[in-house]
Amino acid sequence: MFASSTIAADDDPIAALAAIEHAASFVASDTAQLLGGLQASLQSLSHASVDYMAVYHDTTLHTRDVLDESLANGRSFIQKCILLDHRMAGVEQLACQLSEIDRALIALEVAFRRVPE
Repeated sequence: MFASSTIAADDDPIAALAAIEHAASFVASDTAQLLGGLQASLQSLSHASVDYMAVYHDTTLHTRDVLDESLANGRSFIQKCILLDHRMAGVEQLACQLSEIDRALIALEVAFRRVPE
């Protein structure tokens, strides 16, 4: 396209000016198309970024809520373990008493077997 315009431009300055004007019009049209595509791409990217930020925000809130609930459950579990530990102290005393009773019964059984019939 430009080669034939260049040949004509060598012969006639008006033709050269027309060729330059035509080329400038072509470049302007391509530039307008490129800028339009760029604008559409930027708008699409902006919308996607807004959507991603909304998803990120929602995910962050959900993670915070789940973490709060998990921490509360952990604290509750620890409190129950502490309570169980206090209650087990009584069971340990009972286990010691049962152990003493068991030893006494064994001693009684041994003594009973020694008695002649």
